Amino acid sequence: MSATFIAFLMRPMGKSIVVYGLLLYMNCKILTAYLYLYKGGIITGNIGDAHGRKRALVFSLFCMTVPTVAMGFLPTYKQVGGWSTTLLVICRLLQGFSVGGQLPSSLVYTLEQKPKKHWVRLLLCVV
Repeated sequence: MSATFIAFLMRPMGKSIVVYGLLLYMNCKILTAYLYLYKGGIITGNIGDAHGRKRALVFSLFCMTVPTVAMGFLPTYKQVGGWSTTLLVICRLLQGFSVGGQLPSSLVYTLEQKPKKHWVRLLLCVV
């Protein structure tokens, strides 16, 4: 449902574009976030090793918050044309980047704060 709504706001509905093609186009744009997933894990892991796990977790949460809020304020296609789709893709790339480091950072930070005998229970709760 949300992909349909986003597709109609971010791309013009012309006579030559069918609805299914439009949805496929929009889903391909949204799936580009997976390209940056691994890069986010590598960079956030390096930040965690160099500056501590808490700083890496805060960094990944910040990298998720900013594009999510920005997506709420994105203009539609009628307002700025093709820039709306470009800005949406940039926000999705930043979100994918942050997810790559968010889960590993939260797991490691949670485990480092508790005794070893509680690790299995904590991992089950987080995952």
